Amino acid sequence: MCGTPSLSNMRLLLTSVLCTCFILSSPSALCAHAVVSLKDGNQITGELSFIDTKGNVKILSPVSNAELEIIHSSVLDITFSNKVTTSKHTSELVHLNNGDLLPCSLLSLDRTSVSLNTWYAEDFKIPTSTVSNIEFHSKPDSIIYSGPNADDIWDANTNWSIEPKALSCMGKGEISRRIDIPQNFIFKSTITWKSTRPSFKIHFCGDSNKSENMVDSYSLDFTTNAIQVIRSSKSQPRAQIGTISLRLRELSSNSIDVELHVDRRTQTLSVKLNGEQYGIFNDTSFRVPTGEFINFQSKIPQSTDSLTITDISVSQWRGSNLSSGDKVEELDLDQDTLFDTEGLRFTGEIQQLSRENKSLNFSVKYANKPMLVPISRIKSLYLSGSAEENVQNESVHYSISLHGGGTLSVESITLSSDYVSAKHPILGKITLTRSSLNKITSTSNTDE
Repeated sequence: MCGTPSLSNMRLLLTSVLCTCFILSSPSALCAHAVVSLKDGNQITGELSFIDTKGNVKILSPVSNAELEIIHSSVLDITFSNKVTTSKHTSELVHLNNGDLLPCSLLSLDRTSVSLNTWYAEDFKIPTSTVSNIEFHSKPDSIIYSGPNADDIWDANTNWSIEPKALSCMGKGEISRRIDIPQNFIFKSTITWKSTRPSFKIHFCGDSNKSENMVDSYSLDFTTNAIQVIRSSKSQPRAQIGTISLRLRELSSNSIDVELHVDRRTQTLSVKLNGEQYGIFNDTSFRVPTGEFINFQSKIPQSTDSLTITDISVSQWRGSNLSSGDKVEELDLDQDTLFDTEGLRFTGEIQQLSRENKSLNFSVKYANKPMLVPISRIKSLYLSGSAEENVQNESVHYSISLHGGGTLSVESITLSSDYVSAKHPILGKITLTRSSLNKITSTSNTDE
């Protein structure tokens, strides 16, 4: 094409190409490097090569011989499909006062600063006043299953297709697999749909590979209006033990990351969706389900619509019992608060934590000298005044979701072949490895 096209012509051409990409793309296209979701509902799948300083995106689609440059105001989010195949274990999760989550290994902590090491970026040293609380995880969780993979065996009907990195269904259908599920486990998966009426269920700990024959199980029932947590047993075929008021149709993209922590010793379940905690639910039945089947059930009514499951993992969970959750509403914001792995609470003042010494000096009121608490016994720390020091920054335009958990709110972002450069309101200028990215979401509603 000769000359420089006008803005209206560029938008017309882009719209035409986008429609072509949307029509021709199939569930297997999700295995490409990135999916760019646009505010008008269209999606482009391809090789993402660049994000410039203005936020404009360059992507090479399989249906185009040349790169497409998409203006930043049209982009809703970018989902990266170069998933990390091995779990990156980090000892701690630092909650910043602006709501960001930093998976890390805590190097040191005192009254003035926090030093931490990350696998996805450089080491950071930040003021203690910018930290709200810190979660501790002393033992890594071993992965029982991660897939889907090319040699996987799934029991499915004809509407499902099994691909090297995805399970896909057109319309209604069910697919299942037997997995050696440990007593306490973490289940994760990403579900993507192309439908205006998404509806699906995930059964786990089931006693059958078919939901119609299943008697004993847990399940998450996703509809357009809400999500139900279900406990099925012989005495109660469908007992609702919780409801999550999240509407799939109101999500920013047609995708949801599901993370479920199941503690069968205490009969409790914790549900996280898109990295956000939505509650802990109690199973009051006489005994817990002991089955080993995981079932995905698509209830999408239209046979031309699709449901795609990726990034499935089941891990043995060695974390603290869900029943001993932190009672945050009872915190004394004038003091630091420590919860140990048995659920006991101590209030006082953090003096110093040293990874080298594997302990925390914690001053308790009326005690003659500080307690010396082993790091392995700490479940969480809440810093004094954290609720009053919240950092708000109107110049934040993007939210970065990291593989394996973690979020960063940034003011600006640029992406090259190997690295991502961004400006963070607390961390300052940061450089992230490109492979650590799960999703970039635009948080700005204004079109410039």
